[in-house]
Amino acid sequence: MSRPKKKFEYQARPHQHRVLQSEKRLVLLGGGVGSGKTDVGSIWALRQALTWPRALGLIAANTYSQLVDSTLRNFYRKVEAFGLKVQPPELPRTGRPFTLKIHDGRRWIEILCRSLDNFETLSGLEIGWYWLDEVWQTQQAAFDLVNARLRDHRCGRHQGLLTTTLDEPSSWLYNVFVDQRDEALCEVIYAKTTDNLKNLPPGYLDLLKKTYDPRLFARMVEARWVSLSKGRIYYQFDRGKHVRSLTPDPALPLCWSHDFNLNPMSSIIAQIKGQEVRVLDEIVIETSSTPEVIAEFRARGYTQHPAGTVIYGDAAGRAGDTRSRTSDYQILRQAGFTAQKVPNVNPGLRDRHNAVNARLENAEGRVGLFIDPRCKTLIKGLETVNYKPGSHLEAESFEQHVTTALGYLIHREFPLRGRIKGFRF
Repeated sequence: MSRPKKKFEYQARPHQHRVLQSEKRLVLLGGGVGSGKTDVGSIWALRQALTWPRALGLIAANTYSQLVDSTLRNFYRKVEAFGLKVQPPELPRTGRPFTLKIHDGRRWIEILCRSLDNFETLSGLEIGWYWLDEVWQTQQAAFDLVNARLRDHRCGRHQGLLTTTLDEPSSWLYNVFVDQRDEALCEVIYAKTTDNLKNLPPGYLDLLKKTYDPRLFARMVEARWVSLSKGRIYYQFDRGKHVRSLTPDPALPLCWSHDFNLNPMSSIIAQIKGQEVRVLDEIVIETSSTPEVIAEFRARGYTQHPAGTVIYGDAAGRAGDTRSRTSDYQILRQAGFTAQKVPNVNPGLRDRHNAVNARLENAEGRVGLFIDPRCKTLIKGLETVNYKPGSHLEAESFEQHVTTALGYLIHREFPLRGRIKGFRF
């Protein structure tokens, strides 16, 4: 067995120490945000590469942006801290497969860097070890393929490490590592965010309580297998807490957010005051078009609002109006609604749902979303919109589209990510 020439010191928390000591073929570290998953993953991968320099290793994440911005960024910091040479010397900005190399004083050691959203490109490879980061978003087919490639004979101990926040109890991840776990092959290690509190900045846990709703807090901070996809999507909604009569504040702009579905075409009119979203009205019109929706907005007198209107909504509205080649947002701009805060790409369904639930009520018990009783379709939607059986997709309904319009606004202004004193989650 080849050994690295240098000895490196790493101050590991107990859960990190267990990862580094495990000899099982598959190791899952299910941890809260900030628990040090990526940090110990970097150390583990570096040790594997230096211990088995002739074997081919793999570091992978779900997308190349995630791989570069999070996983490898930490890995490069560890390589630099230990005074090792790495090629390329700077993190590559690429959306394609690439290979990095580490010099152990005698040779260059290759490590494959791949995205799992196109996992078929891994077919035909033989690897000795792998590290997969944030696998709760990974397809089981990708995981199965990577495991099938774990057979490089130049590696004395084939091993795979998976670091992730947890997923649904109905997921393949739960099935493999909990429900049907082979204890001879698999080790599962859990770590709460508080297990690494010593290395986190002051106020970090309080920020998470403000950011996440109670269920998401249990999953993302307490490292628990919690279902977010069974039953109602907007499980935090309660008429008694969230429905109240509202009047427009003349000092605040109107936020007009759209879902450009043809039947019905749906939008909500809201205002944001501090951390609160106040939904004043809804416009839900069957078999409509963007000009008709604008006419309805004007007929209700909202164009007279002194602080003006800001447009939010579906990124797909950039492509074209439902009945013409002119985009929905161009039509709105031509009608005088020039202030627009529309993303180039829509958020993921889970991200949008989680952002709404966190605004309904966070883990501190703070309510940040209020809805006027006139928004009857929205209220019904928050009470009834569900997932399709056996999937993470929304079941189609009349009310679904106006809840989506609300989600676009909330995700744009209150996305579930944060930063404190240079530390992100």
